Order: sequence, then C-alpha cells, then structure tokens
Amino acid sequence: MIFLLPPYYNDFGKRIVKSPKVYFYDTGLAAFLTGVTTEDLYKKILLRGELFENYVISEIIKKSCMLILIQSYSISEQVMEMK
Repeated sequence: MIFLLPPYYNDFGKRIVKSPKVYFYDTGLAAFLTGVTTEDLYKKILLRGELFENYVISEIIKKSCMLILIQSYSISEQVMEMK
C-alpha cells in the first residue's frame, strides 16, 4: 500500500536530519484518501504536483521491482539448466 523513500544526500558531511517521504503504490488510492476530486486537480496546483510526484516515484519503484524479479527468474532458470 505505502512505502518509505529515504532522503538522498550528496554531501555526507552535512548534519541534516530529514525523515523519509511516504508514497503510495496506487496514486488513485492516494487521491481518494486525501479527498481530491478532479475539480481540485484543476484548481490546486500543489495537489497536482504532489500526486504527480507520487505517480512518478511509484512507477520507478514498480519498474525496478519488476527488473529484479526478471533478473532473479532468469538466474534461477540458468541454475536449473546447469543441473
């Protein structure tokens, strides 16, 4: 349903404490739970940006999970062929 994305720091010397961001795997569910309607998306730019950010991040996570699944499947398939 949800996942946490830890902050990325380019400079490890800084003492900045930031908490991870919470994202939803399903952007439609995120919009529903926040009570956003289609009219709100046209009126409130901030909501549109946050939901778009959630969509992009969740799609990147979904694609990377799919790549890991495909890689692990092909590795296990190669191991089975070796036996």
